Amino acid sequence: MWGVVFTACVVFSIFLFLFAAYNSVPREKLWRHLQNIMTPQHLRDIVQSILTGCLYLLISGDNTNEEVALNRSLKQGYPLSPLLYSLYSNDMDIILSVQRGAATALHSVQMSNCDYDDDTAITSVTAESLQIY
Repeated sequence: MWGVVFTACVVFSIFLFLFAAYNSVPREKLWRHLQNIMTPQHLRDIVQSILTGCLYLLISGDNTNEEVALNRSLKQGYPLSPLLYSLYSNDMDIILSVQRGAATALHSVQMSNCDYDDDTAITSVTAESLQIY
């Protein structure tokens, strides 16, 4: 006769929402990071051409400011921005200790964080481990 054993697991989480995360990405650091993670040159060139040389115009009611060229930040609402931000911030696992992460269905695998766009959930099996971060 086969028996099934279920174990209860408590997961503690901290949810981070980084205000203006896209605006905080310096483009020069983004270019270097894309190179460091071995993004092919032709893709880096495409991304650079999309983000470089864009002019922005602030319109507030009837007032219009002069055009401004930005040398930092990702485009808000642009479909590629979430991917670029995730690639830029993907080294968080170096900072977070996987040993303190929450257990998964695969008992040999623990998950220290889960990212979606500019939101992050940091997980652990104890509240004390979360306070270390």
